[in-house]
Amino acid sequence: MNWTRQWILIKYDFLLDFRHRFSIGSVVLYAVFSVFLCLIGYQDPELEAWNLLYWILLSFSAVIWSINVYAKETAEHRLYYFQLVRPQELWLAKWISGTAFLMIIAAMLCLSLMALSYDPVVDWPRQIAAMALSALALAAILSFTSAIGSLSDSPAVVSSIISLPLILPVLLLGQYLTGVAMDLRDPSAYMQYMMYLAAITVISSGAAIVLINFVWKN
Repeated sequence: MNWTRQWILIKYDFLLDFRHRFSIGSVVLYAVFSVFLCLIGYQDPELEAWNLLYWILLSFSAVIWSINVYAKETAEHRLYYFQLVRPQELWLAKWISGTAFLMIIAAMLCLSLMALSYDPVVDWPRQIAAMALSALALAAILSFTSAIGSLSDSPAVVSSIISLPLILPVLLLGQYLTGVAMDLRDPSAYMQYMMYLAAITVISSGAAIVLINFVWKN
């Protein structure tokens, strides 16, 4: 793998995101508006409801982001990429930029919920670690399912149908880990669940690296 070329791809992907501000803005607007709407109807939610609400909003925000991952490139762009770079390098750039974006969305949702209700987090290092690893796993899965969805005539529908069952284990593990940070769950199993989440990330990224070549050729 050419790391210089990889770094150029990552920078180019960030540049495309800023050029297509409507895609970023739509996810941010959805996240903030959803927090505001939910807390208007359900003021001062209990800890369990706060944690559950956070992960529901994050999951839908992540799926909305995944729909736009490959929407920025036309068929001509993809053919141009195919001649210049390996599909694994392009997917890795999408994964890294997607992880950064989902971490920002995760932090924004958490801060918005706290600003409009209260701060339930007791252990911030565990909260941040759970959010970061969950964003890494979600980006690995969704950047690949978005590539599959981009092959169809209805990429948004196909990508959503494929991705939702795959990200469910990540959401359940993430909910448990942030529950530990909020003193809702037994902290003794924290590291074990973090290892499960790391294993899902490794398996997902490994499968994507192997299979993206066949998807990209189509």
